[in-house]
Amino acid sequence: MNRAAVSTAAAILVPALLVGGYLLNTHVINPGQWTTWIAFIASLVSGFAWLAAALGRGPNAEAAARTSFRIQWGAMLAGTVFLWWILFSHQFTYQYVHDYSSKTMPSHFVFAAFWGGQEGTFLLWAVLTACLGLVLMKWKHELKPAAMFFLNLPLVMLTLVSVMRGPFLRSTEVFTDGVGLNPLLQDYWMTIHPPVLFLGFSSFVVPFAIAGAALWKRDYDGWVKPVMPWVVFSTAVQATGFIMGGVWAYKVLGWGGYWGWDPVENGSLIPWLATVALLHGLLVQRVTGSLRKMNFFLAITAYVLVLYASFLTRSGVLADFSVHSFANLGLSGFLLSFIGIAGVAGYGLLIFRLNDIPNPPEPLGSYSRESFMWLGQLVFMLMCLLVTLGMSAPLVTRLFGPPANVQTSYYNLVNAPLAIAMGLLLGISPLLRWRRNEVPEQANSPGVKNLLSAAFAVLALGLLASFLLKGSNPMAEQATAWFGIGLMGWLVTVMVLYAPVTLVSVVGGVVIAAIAMFLGIRDPLPAAVVFAMGFALVANYGATVRGYRAGWKHGIAYTGHMGVSIMLIGVIASSGYGQSKQVQLPKGESVTALGYQLTFEGMQRGSDGKDLAVIAVKGADRSFTARAHFFWSEYNQGYMKNPHIERFAHKDVYISPLEMMGEDPNAHGVKFLPGEAKQLGQVKYTFEGFTPEMGDGKMKLTANLTAEQGGRTVPLHPTFEVQMGGGGGPVITPDYIPGGGQVSIVSASPQDGSVVLSMPGMEQSSGAGEILAVEVSTKPFINLVWLGALIMLISTFLVVFRRGGDVARDQAAA
Repeated sequence: MNRAAVSTAAAILVPALLVGGYLLNTHVINPGQWTTWIAFIASLVSGFAWLAAALGRGPNAEAAARTSFRIQWGAMLAGTVFLWWILFSHQFTYQYVHDYSSKTMPSHFVFAAFWGGQEGTFLLWAVLTACLGLVLMKWKHELKPAAMFFLNLPLVMLTLVSVMRGPFLRSTEVFTDGVGLNPLLQDYWMTIHPPVLFLGFSSFVVPFAIAGAALWKRDYDGWVKPVMPWVVFSTAVQATGFIMGGVWAYKVLGWGGYWGWDPVENGSLIPWLATVALLHGLLVQRVTGSLRKMNFFLAITAYVLVLYASFLTRSGVLADFSVHSFANLGLSGFLLSFIGIAGVAGYGLLIFRLNDIPNPPEPLGSYSRESFMWLGQLVFMLMCLLVTLGMSAPLVTRLFGPPANVQTSYYNLVNAPLAIAMGLLLGISPLLRWRRNEVPEQANSPGVKNLLSAAFAVLALGLLASFLLKGSNPMAEQATAWFGIGLMGWLVTVMVLYAPVTLVSVVGGVVIAAIAMFLGIRDPLPAAVVFAMGFALVANYGATVRGYRAGWKHGIAYTGHMGVSIMLIGVIASSGYGQSKQVQLPKGESVTALGYQLTFEGMQRGSDGKDLAVIAVKGADRSFTARAHFFWSEYNQGYMKNPHIERFAHKDVYISPLEMMGEDPNAHGVKFLPGEAKQLGQVKYTFEGFTPEMGDGKMKLTANLTAEQGGRTVPLHPTFEVQMGGGGGPVITPDYIPGGGQVSIVSASPQDGSVVLSMPGMEQSSGAGEILAVEVSTKPFINLVWLGALIMLISTFLVVFRRGGDVARDQAAA
């Protein structure tokens, strides 16, 4: 073994054994804290040693760096094993064990308690980053020492936070049992989804590190080929993580969707969007030598966005806007410092080298493959920017008053046009050739250009004017639709005129859009998205066939594009064009909803010990028994609900329990004054006032209020109707919160305009349990979402193997 390696190991381990052994023996620290201290000290030594190796201080510096990095990894691995040991042995003297595990939890949830809390996820993040560093250390390249220095930077910060606030702190109280995981997290997805997502988060550091090393060494093109497998790997793993999260939300949480634009969901999306933009930029740079500066910027930005998303979700600023957000551990300053160090190291070096980075040898062609891939890069960057702005709204608005979140409609509004552009660019790029500008002569004539310009100006101005008039003119909405269709027709005309090779794909897109419209998609914007994705699907199908004829390596990326197209067509169909109805099911009585006859048969204890609501369902296409979880949770002080999903080839029937009601569900309530807001459980209610209606001897009051939960704001309008003559009781019509819970009016006061509301989470009346409120909905073509996602992921991982194989062959040849 190298003398420098032996000296480094002795310098770290001998004091750790002597001092640490004494502190352990005197119970000043515990074994878990001892491992975090060793990891932190080793990370500092490793950072300085890698810096020395990058500065060319010889093989001894690299030997010391390797040794200290391995010690750091070993210490973190020991801490990981120790944390699982104290979890499985139920040592509740540790606060983390008490907070996230219990004796009654199944072993697989005890296993998942490792990352159930914030302290454990920091340790997981550090361990995964160190494991990736071990892989990068095997890389044979002159950029490796500098890249390892940049990769080691976040490890210094992550091991430091484990020292400051790790999962090994002793409790000040004596506990005989623990609290356990939140019941919403007690699902098998909890055992695999967070580690995959954190592996994705961790992996973004490698492109960041290699880009930093390339800037340091002025190797502005040599980094492209070796970084490509890592970029594709990050793309694949992160996509796997948030698709897993979507499946989990859809199957377990009961609100009927798989993506809610929650800030934490967005936090996993924005670095992925930046990395997808980077991937396409690297392909252009490899062939044409263009986009060097942009690619360095994106490699740095993707990792900075990981840190920024971590700050938003762990600093407490989103505590009122996201059900996923962690509680504030007082680490806001630390997290901001983390972002600052990465930003200064990355952006500072880029700015320092900016004038040194050579310009491309020739400009991008106006109608070539590289030009459209560059436009695609811009689309992904714009998506990333707009989503980042939306999720940052609570942080920005806090500067000017009370923090507020954007509505989910914001994300749909800004991303739908970009999805159209993305689909068209995904379809056009494979049809064009590199460094070719093949535009027919007739398309370049001044007359054609002037005509197209004039048509565009008329359609664009008409669309803008009609959009601004929406709400004030009854014809404006129809005009918006027609102008939108006209603008899409103009775009298709330009595509076919300037690139006749797109004609077949255009026809395919029109056919797919026509089928979608026949099946019910009539709104112009979603129909345009379906057309764009249909166009991309047909174009990439042709490219896939041509590619596979030359070998699977040449066709697999286009197969991934097909998966994206299929998935987004499924997203449009399933999210906006299903039917939904909320009904109340008295026990033993049949109620019809959406063509299905539902009969609530009562409650049943499931094999997992949790109550199930059993509903017999009869329909023309199938009869089945729905068993939806519906049980009381002491942890949440409310009912936990998991839906029943009945799968068909062309749709899902989704039955989600809302609330169990009794004969008198309005026997108690919470009083609100106009404009007053109150928090009940995880939901914030704001009462805005009444809308009274008089007529036919009746008075009807509609309460106008909003419910905010998990970044979503839902308007609610329960009603209370009474006979003016006093005959009969009031007619109460509740409203429901999506995902569960009934809000109804108990009483109202005309003197002060106040209302008393019965709300979810309140104590049930003695007659509870006789009527079950459920939401029945259909999700048309939801299977296209899962099929497209699966095709995309398989293709992306195959591209990882392809690019990794290219690098391995280059190293073997060297």
